[in-house]
Amino acid sequence: NLDTLEHVRGGNNFLMDLIMAPDWIHAVMPKLLEAYKTTTDECYEIYKENNEGGSSIGWLNIWAPGKFSQMQCDLSVMISNDMFNEFAMPELRAQAAYLDKALYHFDGIEQINHLDSLLSIDDLDIIQWTSVSGQPEPTEFIPVLKKMQAAGKKLLIYNFKLDVFETLLKELSSKGLFLLGMMETEEEARELVKLAEKYTHE
Repeated sequence: NLDTLEHVRGGNNFLMDLIMAPDWIHAVMPKLLEAYKTTTDECYEIYKENNEGGSSIGWLNIWAPGKFSQMQCDLSVMISNDMFNEFAMPELRAQAAYLDKALYHFDGIEQINHLDSLLSIDDLDIIQWTSVSGQPEPTEFIPVLKKMQAAGKKLLIYNFKLDVFETLLKELSSKGLFLLGMMETEEEARELVKLAEKYTHE
């Protein structure tokens, strides 16, 4: 919802709004949350019978029972943790509580600045780690990923490299670990399956 306002106002304008017009943002956010719930409810009623009573996030190839959706705040990479807690956390807590299963789109290592806040959301089920172009691979952040798992969050990691997946399988708990690999060949895809068979552990 915060990202929605940013798209409407434009990035530079909205960053100034956070400083100059916080009351306006606080007044608008509950209205956006109600619109989010309404549209999610209406869409779920349309597709649930053809989706085995669940919901899917298409670009991540993931499904879960009930109302399942992606939450995000890409704007968070440009604001302090104090601002994140003030403006983003209320909506994220409310969305996670409303959904049957909630996934957070962790888009970029700058969001590590807000990790403790995110991990405090009891109703957040899954964190989806995005390997942003130009940033280090997730294997460089094993302690951060372990912290997510230690907080009871499932992990979905989207990557394209077998050596990255091999390290993740070795270092992380397999419990609640989802690896999404878009391999270029059938041979690579089968090799990924072999790695999962070899390294899966509690």
